[in-house]
Amino acid sequence: MKKRVKLFTTIASLCLAVALMAFGVYAAANVTYNVNGTVSYVMTDVLVNVSTKLEKSTTVVKKAVEGTDVTAIKAEAGTLSTVKEEPLFTTINADGAANDEVFDAAVAGGKGTKTLTGYTYNLAESSIYILTIKVETTNAAGVNVTPTFTEEVNDAYEVVASHTAVEKVEKGAENAVEFVFCVVLRDVTKQVPENTTLNFTLEMAQA
Repeated sequence: MKKRVKLFTTIASLCLAVALMAFGVYAAANVTYNVNGTVSYVMTDVLVNVSTKLEKSTTVVKKAVEGTDVTAIKAEAGTLSTVKEEPLFTTINADGAANDEVFDAAVAGGKGTKTLTGYTYNLAESSIYILTIKVETTNAAGVNVTPTFTEEVNDAYEVVASHTAVEKVEKGAENAVEFVFCVVLRDVTKQVPENTTLNFTLEMAQA
C-alpha cells in the first residue's frame, strides 16, 4: 500500500513538473517584440533612398547563438522568409523636388523623419527575426549615417546590430549600406518580457 501511495505521489509530482515546464515554455515563446525606430535626415541636400526588409527564419531554431556577430546570426537563421518589405522614403525625387507625398508637412526646416510602423512580431513564430534598413545616396560627397542603438544579450534573447558607429555611405546604388538588426530567441525555457521593444534611430547628414 505504501509503495502504491509513493508511486501515485511520484506520478502526480512528475505531471505537475511537466505542466509547469510546459507553461514556462509557452510563456517564454508566446510574446511579441516591437520595433520602435526612426530614420531621419538632417539637411535638405541629403539625397537618399531608404528601404526596409523584415525576415524571419523558416524553422524555429530556439537555441543560443554562439557569439553576437550579425553574420553568424544570419547564418544560424538558415533559410529566411520575408515578412515585410517596403520603400521607407526618398528625400528627393528624380526631378529634384522634395517628396511631399511621403513626408507631407513633416518636411520643414531641412529635416524629415520617418517612424517605422507595423513591425511587431511574435517570437513564437520564429526564433530569429532580421530587420534590414538599406540606405543609398546620390550625394557626390556621400552621406554619414549615425546609428543610435544599444546591443542587448541575456539568457532569454539577444538583440544585436551590424553598425554601432557612424557609417559613411558613398554615392551610387552599388555602394548602398545595409543596417541590420537581429532579434534572436536564445532559450525557449527562459522568460521574455511581454511587449519587449527594440529602439533605434538612424540620422543622416551630408558627409
